[in-house]
Amino acid sequence: MLTKEVNILRQYLRALTNDQLLGDEVARSALAEINLEPFEAMPESARLPLLFQSVYEIWNNAHAAPQSARVFSNSALLQSVSPEQDLSRQVLLMVDVLGFPIQLAAQIVNQSLEVTEAFLDTARERANVTLEGTAIIIEDEPLIAEEIADLVSAQGVKVLGKARTKNEAVALAERVRPDLLLADYDLGTGGTGLDAVKEITAEQDTVAIFITAYPDDVLTGEDFEPAFVVTKPYRDQSIKAALWQALTKPRAVLVE
Repeated sequence: MLTKEVNILRQYLRALTNDQLLGDEVARSALAEINLEPFEAMPESARLPLLFQSVYEIWNNAHAAPQSARVFSNSALLQSVSPEQDLSRQVLLMVDVLGFPIQLAAQIVNQSLEVTEAFLDTARERANVTLEGTAIIIEDEPLIAEEIADLVSAQGVKVLGKARTKNEAVALAERVRPDLLLADYDLGTGGTGLDAVKEITAEQDTVAIFITAYPDDVLTGEDFEPAFVVTKPYRDQSIKAALWQALTKPRAVLVE
């Protein structure tokens, strides 16, 4: 089974489209075109790059001939973004949000290591800007919550409050209606950040960035999952990249 690799692909496409539903639709459409059986016999290290390369090949072909494409035909991604466009943003998401080695990102986007490093440097420069937006922090550890709040504030995002439990988070979000939720999964005796975010996003159009030591508990393959997951222990650059993508990439919508 390629559950791990498929989950990583879905995580990437959600971050790229800035939307869970669209990212999952793109993944579903592409995977329907790929014969996954040969992947089972491959070494685990070869599966992920080949899966991504297969999706990129389908994506390129669909964009080259959209009138005959069987995949992505109902996706705003195909109309708005070519795989050749904004490679710097794609490399940034792979390296800084998903934690891919730069060599793997170069292999996926079919560029030399030198060119891929240049893309990453460009994207990091673009992401190192003052952002506009508001956020709340959902984290039961006060020191970690303060660290995240300081990092978010340094990027220009206004932190409207912090919550240590699910109920506190839901009440706070209802009161201040933030643009972003930065949430931990495990809130101790206060419930889970996933339940809090699920309840909040059912009522508000807001983007969730999970910062958690338990990414597998967030990426369950069930109906609700976030567009962004940053694994603890996190790097500041990972949160900066997720913030930049969430606040500067227009959220596409499925086209019926």
